[in-house]
Amino acid sequence: MGGCELNFNNIISSSAWNEDDEREWQSLLGTEPAKKSNYVPKDTEEMINIQRNNVPSGDAVQSRGVQFLKPIHVSEKGSKATIYKVTSPDNGGKPDNFGNPVVIYFNIGGQKYSKSFKLTSDNLADICGLLGADESKWVRKELTIIQLRGDEGDLRLGFRK
Repeated sequence: MGGCELNFNNIISSSAWNEDDEREWQSLLGTEPAKKSNYVPKDTEEMINIQRNNVPSGDAVQSRGVQFLKPIHVSEKGSKATIYKVTSPDNGGKPDNFGNPVVIYFNIGGQKYSKSFKLTSDNLADICGLLGADESKWVRKELTIIQLRGDEGDLRLGFRK
């Protein structure tokens, strides 16, 4: 037969495991793990300690620009809020990242908050009932924002005059 024939005996003998290979292998097995290992023991005080200093809570809340308005930002009895900006499709505003077309910006006790609404939102209907249907007239208007308990015990926002 013509063609190329491989002689596996030559390959095996030229790449066979020798004494130098064995010594190198044994020296690797005998070494200790590197000092700067990423391994962190699970049940020790060396666990990762996440610092959350940049997330204020309670009375430590500081002004960081505009925050999303949540029920924790107002009291059960209510907090006075002044509207300082409204964006909607009618005035060229773009929807927020969640697709909500109406965004109302509130000032509550010197802090700035935003709350976005779908056009079908009950809260938006309440605000329209309190302030009128023309959102361009809402700027500088005051209302009270309160905490409400939902049917499942969750906290929600409510709007009152």
